[in-house]
Amino acid sequence: MKVGKFGNRSFAFIALERANSLAVYRLDNESNPTFVQILPTGSRPEGIAINKRRNIVVTANENDGTLSFFGPQ
Repeated sequence: MKVGKFGNRSFAFIALERANSLAVYRLDNESNPTFVQILPTGSRPEGIAINKRRNIVVTANENDGTLSFFGPQ
């Protein structure tokens, strides 16, 4: 899990290794996080990196050796 701030908002990014996904929660109220979305990743996301300068989140996927990149659309 990693927490990152983009703009004025904080988000929690949680690797769901068995689901091959990344869960995203908004932390406007840390005692009551708001679910945002589930993002598909490669097989078994193990590591999460946040690059605020480029506004991206990256997962390192253990089983297939790939990286997944997520950013604003």
